[in-house]
Amino acid sequence: MNIKILSLYCYEDDILEKTPTMDYARILYLFVNLIVLREILHADALNLIEKLKQAKLQNTGVGIFEKIIIGTHGLSARVIRKKPPPVVDDVVFAAGAGNQDGSKYKVCADIVFANDASCSLANKVKTDQVDLLVAIASRIEISDKSARIGAFSYGHNVHKESKMDFSPRSNRSTILDGLNNIARNLDRCRTMPYRAMRESINYFTGTDDRDDDVYKDVLIFIGDGWTSPPRTRKLNTKEAKRLKKENVEILWIKTKAKENHEERKQTKNGGTAEDVEILPIVKDANKIFQYPPGHLERIAEEVGQFLASRYFCKE
Repeated sequence: MNIKILSLYCYEDDILEKTPTMDYARILYLFVNLIVLREILHADALNLIEKLKQAKLQNTGVGIFEKIIIGTHGLSARVIRKKPPPVVDDVVFAAGAGNQDGSKYKVCADIVFANDASCSLANKVKTDQVDLLVAIASRIEISDKSARIGAFSYGHNVHKESKMDFSPRSNRSTILDGLNNIARNLDRCRTMPYRAMRESINYFTGTDDRDDDVYKDVLIFIGDGWTSPPRTRKLNTKEAKRLKKENVEILWIKTKAKENHEERKQTKNGGTAEDVEILPIVKDANKIFQYPPGHLERIAEEVGQFLASRYFCKE
């Protein structure tokens, strides 16, 4: 049999109307027919179907399958998040040039980073999280006519001593230093995202907030996603709804919890942190970014591109 390539690109709101798409049910139908015709191995198909099931469970939509390749030696696939629309030319600085301050992307948004520094994360991961936030901020232009950055760490409470407010009169270097100096390790073994959301509203409704029609309000969490104690989880969704009413968008960078902690939490809660905790807050799987250890530059670039494509400057 000749190699067949099925490219399945599905964007929200039919951004690419002429792109061929296949939903979950049609993909399964295709596999069943291929099995019957003995064009692919039964075990290969079942393995991929299971991957697609898991991917579907972690997404609110259906178009999350980028490419499926069926060949003579079996079947393989790559299951990834839906890609955002391509970044338009006037959002990204010229390739290889960048801005004079070293940034690559122009983003028009008021951005607040909420960093989980609680004890459910290993110390190395907590250090990496702050380093990632600095790497993301370093990629975008920071000015009164582009992005504005604020940040704080939280666990049981928000760490007020190290939080960084919007500082429109500070230079880029001072802002990046302030971001680098937010708390990396808090002792209390509690993680309450709803308190971080309550803190963030002060940024988005304060005197240094800007016109939301021009500069979108964006809250970016980074952490393993698990709430402790679980009884406060309902307060997360309550505060998320409050932020939505204020036109705040929430993104989440998912990091790895301590060894065995993730597995215990999944068993106890009947699902992953993405399913149980994060998706009810952000409401869109495209707004969840996975940060595997050792991939700082790749994830910083991915988040930077997402911000530039979604919160582009209109002027």
